[in-house]
Amino acid sequence: MDELLGKIEELVIANESRSWDGDRVAKRTQELLQEHAKVTQDESISNALKLYSQAKILSVKEPLDPNCEKLLSKAVKLSPDDINVWNLLGEICWRKGDLEEAKSCFESALGKRENVQSYQHMSMLLRQLSAKSPVERLKLVDESIAVARKAIKLDSSNGHSWFVLGNAYMTMFFGFTRFEGHLNQAVAAFEQATRDEKENSENPDLHFNRGTLFRYTENFDRALEAFRLASKIDPQLEVAQHLREAVCMQLKNTFDNIANKGELKQKKIDGHVESLCALDKEGLSCGLSILVDGVNEGKWLLAKVVLVLTRDPMPQVLLVVDKEGTFECLTVYNTKDNAIKLGDVVRIQDPTRHDVKIEDDEDIGSLSFPSIRVENPKMVERNGKMLGMSNNLLPKNQKFNLPVLLLSTIIDPFIFPFPEYMNTGDRNIVMSQLAVQNKS
Repeated sequence: MDELLGKIEELVIANESRSWDGDRVAKRTQELLQEHAKVTQDESISNALKLYSQAKILSVKEPLDPNCEKLLSKAVKLSPDDINVWNLLGEICWRKGDLEEAKSCFESALGKRENVQSYQHMSMLLRQLSAKSPVERLKLVDESIAVARKAIKLDSSNGHSWFVLGNAYMTMFFGFTRFEGHLNQAVAAFEQATRDEKENSENPDLHFNRGTLFRYTENFDRALEAFRLASKIDPQLEVAQHLREAVCMQLKNTFDNIANKGELKQKKIDGHVESLCALDKEGLSCGLSILVDGVNEGKWLLAKVVLVLTRDPMPQVLLVVDKEGTFECLTVYNTKDNAIKLGDVVRIQDPTRHDVKIEDDEDIGSLSFPSIRVENPKMVERNGKMLGMSNNLLPKNQKFNLPVLLLSTIIDPFIFPFPEYMNTGDRNIVMSQLAVQNKS
């Protein structure tokens, strides 16, 4: 029986990691069901184990085999102290959409004995439970973080627990707080997860989520590499390749437009510079040349929008020319409805300079360009007026001083981590649920 259990575990892992295609999984499932029928003729094997092992084989089927839950319901009655049975029953209820029953199963397992798997599942599940209000939803995510930490406390070397914790912090940051500490905790947890060889080599979602954060913090070189790793582990994860291509396109487009000065004629550029200087007769504003890397406190960058580089509502990626005639990328985050438009004159308070540099990428080679980013719209003066709260997506009273670039939108489903499900088919379902939840 031990040999069969090992084969079943191999099947489950291959299905979870998407290292086998659907046909191979289906074929191996049928083979193991046949072997199970022979092996379990041994009367020394407990009925609970027979039921559990058969259900575990069936659990990889898509769509879900209804016999799976029936078998586990019988097994849990025969062996109510077996946490493996409770955990698998919880997973099946979860896949059926019965989240409360799944939660009850994981709680039952933890009531028998603290274990890593139940804590991992509970952390994931808490973030998907329905909530009556944003405050209640925030409490669920906060509890999710605490539960994930309990899993790590039991086994700090388990990379999947770190992955779950990273997803919890990622949800907290993008969905609620925009607090720098939560962002850093997410990055640190994902990096810790990569130290587990199995998690690093078999979990494409880990690298997809790392790529999302690196893209967000404008670490584009690391984002491109993370998306590449996600695609390599799971070629069916097409969104990873699509995002990599999108990042490459954005970088190349921005680089080309800065190099070509937006294809503006010199007379037009001179006119923009002259008008900007006329607006700054007292010399209170500056151009790019005196800005250092990072936050430039006490400085005001004066520039004009000469090209809208993206049509997405957020982030806004703009080509601007400053009062010195220098072209740079300006990226503004957390604004509503494309608050900054072509032809606008903007003054940026305490501008953050973070020049982009890519070296020897397999798709876009090497490139670099100057970039100014704005995390908080309150730091932007547009055509002589500061952007108000009506243009701001940040939480009220948020004192936002992140030394990072916001590259995602609060209603973009791709900023949320993939669900840590064991089943590929559940990805799109839950991704859609997350997007709908976040729009509400």
